[in-house]
Amino acid sequence: PWFLALGLYIRILLALRRGNADEVIALTRHSLTRVRESQDKFAVLYGLVPLAVAAGLKGDDAWVARILGARDSISERAGSILVDPLMRDLWEETEREARARLGSDRWAQAYAAGRKFSIDALIQDIDRARS
Repeated sequence: PWFLALGLYIRILLALRRGNADEVIALTRHSLTRVRESQDKFAVLYGLVPLAVAAGLKGDDAWVARILGARDSISERAGSILVDPLMRDLWEETEREARARLGSDRWAQAYAAGRKFSIDALIQDIDRARS
């Protein structure tokens, strides 16, 4: 399952580099479904930064905050902070821009909501965004 997840992650990165937010979201949903089935709580971390960047490309700053809140919560529970060096600049830029547009209060509210998310809730959020 890990190797399949790695292949999906590479496809996610390529779609992100092409600026195809919808493809990133669809591939991330597929990846999260596989992660949920394998019960690998650590693997989910890789897909959340690209998902947040895709949410930013779609102009949904509150979703960016929720995704990053979920990512930080999962990182804390896993006992590890995982940042793909290929994604660091995009992650920081996406977060900075979303924070600026939302303002501190709305950012904090959406981020706090994201910290309570589960993988199932992330998948449901993706399904709402895709419909």
